[in-house]
Amino acid sequence: MGDRDEGGGADPGRHRTFETNVPGIFAIGDINWYPGKLKLILSGFHEAALMAQKAYHYVFPGKRLIFQYTTSSSSLQKKLGVVG
Repeated sequence: MGDRDEGGGADPGRHRTFETNVPGIFAIGDINWYPGKLKLILSGFHEAALMAQKAYHYVFPGKRLIFQYTTSSSSLQKKLGVVG
């Protein structure tokens, strides 16, 4: 993920946003490592969700991120065509 500690691992402070030592460049999935990481596809999806939140602020600086879930957001359900 960019910065590495003496043991060869990624800088543990960066794993919350998955940003590398290059601003705006992210590393998720098999390419990165951090203490306690499980090599599961589920971990990759989790990393992608957290990374996307950080990346949003590069794409839309100053704009508030509105987090919605398909199970509870009627506007998302309408867009997906699952509510009449």
